[in-house]
This record gives sequence, C-alpha cells and structure tokens, in this order.
Amino acid sequence: KAPSASTTNFDVGDVISVFAVEKTATNTSGTLLSTNYANNIKYSYSGTLFESTTPITYPDTKNSLFFYAIYPYQSSIGSTFTYKVRKDQNVTNRYTQSDLMTAVTDATTELTPVLKFNHRLSNIVINLTFEQAPTSEVKVSFENVKRSVTANLNTNVYESTGVADSAVWAASNGTNSFKAILPPQTIVDGTKVIRITAGNKQYQLEATADIIWKSGIQYEYNTTIT
Repeated sequence: KAPSASTTNFDVGDVISVFAVEKTATNTSGTLLSTNYANNIKYSYSGTLFESTTPITYPDTKNSLFFYAIYPYQSSIGSTFTYKVRKDQNVTNRYTQSDLMTAVTDATTELTPVLKFNHRLSNIVINLTFEQAPTSEVKVSFENVKRSVTANLNTNVYESTGVADSAVWAASNGTNSFKAILPPQTIVDGTKVIRITAGNKQYQLEATADIIWKSGIQYEYNTTIT
C-alpha cells in the first residue's frame, strides 16, 4: 500500500474513503465539516487510477476542492474516527490491511488530483538472532499493546485509545524477522511486550524503560536468543 513498508504500490481492488471540501469564503482552508461537498465516497484501485461508481464531479460554481483520502475504506467515517489494527497480522494481507494511511490535497480543479499518502501508525520490526538455530516454526506476538487509535483529520493527530490487548501476531519480514503495525503509544517500563515462540519454548521480552512509538515512524529492534 503506497507507500507502505511492504510494497510501493496499491494493489488492484484496494479501496479508499474520499471526501471533498469546497473552497468558499467561509471555508478557505478546507476544514472537514459534518457535511461536505462529498462525504466518504468509495474509490477502488484499478491498477492505474482510483475509480468510483459514484465519482466526485466539480461544483457548478467552478470553486476548487480540497480532497481527503483514507486507506483502508470504512463505511462509517468522518473528520474524527476510531480505527483498530488487525490482531492476526500474520495472516495474508492482514498486515497491510492494518496500515492506516491518509492523504490531503490543496484546493484544486485537477481532473485527476494526486493523493500523497502518509502512514499514521507505528511500524515495529523485530529481528531475531538465535545462538542455536530453532528446529520449529518461530512466531512473534505483541502483548499488552493497544490496537485502537483515534484519528482527527483536521488536526492530523493520531492517539491510541481503549484497553491493552494481547497476542497481536506479527507478520513475517523475512528469515527470523517480524513486523507489526500498531497505534502510536507508550509502553511503560516493566511491561511484558513481546513474546517469541519457537516450538514448545517461549521467551518474554520486557520493557526496561518507557518505550514511545510515534505516528508515522518505523522502529527496529535486534534481539539475540541465548
């Protein structure tokens, strides 16, 4: 999902939510309101463009439009919303389906405005080195982490919310490397945050200081299993 950590392009069939805000004398900055020129129009990627069965057309006033886009598409969404990452990111496509991204344009009259997406959550990468090579499948899960985030498109603020969850399974990132998308949040010193499972053996990693994950940042950790 452009520009996600796993690929540089959207896939055919990916869908986004699109809003359009008319630039007027009372809304020159394009603030998203409860009612806008176009609200939550579903667009699907064809391989070259995002297309819709109900495409947004420009107003008869000839006024320009600000466009807001959110991936992935959500049936109920506004300028503020709550989003939850997948718990099973080790399942095909569930990692990229967790990758909340947004884009916004300046006021434009372009027929095909360019949407430049930005990651809004945190990408956590765990690289493992084993002193003795494991003979069984290795899996990594995140424990005591929040999966929900509150998003505000007008202020561009993304904050974790809700209670901490367990067993958020990380996706493969190559040999003995794993990755997961999680909301920006603080993991408090002493929290058991990562579980590594290799066959019938389990290893718990505990935060030795407060860990702060910020919006749009990738964090990489190297761990040796002795």
